[in-house]
Amino acid sequence: MHNLFVMDWKEQDLASQVLAPAQAKKLQADLKLDQTPQEKISQRFNGEISCIPINGMPILQEYAFIHHASKTLILTDLAFNFGKNTSGWTTFFLKLYGAYNKFGPTLTIRVLIKDKKAFGESLKKIALQDFNRIIVSHGRIVESNGNKIFKEAFNLN
Repeated sequence: MHNLFVMDWKEQDLASQVLAPAQAKKLQADLKLDQTPQEKISQRFNGEISCIPINGMPILQEYAFIHHASKTLILTDLAFNFGKNTSGWTTFFLKLYGAYNKFGPTLTIRVLIKDKKAFGESLKKIALQDFNRIIVSHGRIVESNGNKIFKEAFNLN
């Protein structure tokens, strides 16, 4: 779903580049990738951003990004962080999927894990990084204690 309108956006800004997992092309035939995330990501951003693949969930091909200067972890679907300020169907959905009023993985993520060892090793690589803040695609930004909150959410303590 995250890539549905990326080619429309690309047409508006021809100088921009599209970075996405290779599997995205299987889901959207018209998607024109400039590179997949791990290909030369450190070179592209002069080492300012690191890309860590989240292994063990082949259907998602998820990645985590670390912006070193701001000590920020950037996640897409790996974790949600909605608070109590939701209502109606959103609250129902978040409670059902174990993501209501907390930072952490949803039931969907847990179901998609096919190789628990590989998944756990990826999470440990993330936890070893120096970050304090977490930006998620779904919910609120974690402004402080991000590494501790990440470890607690994924039982890495």
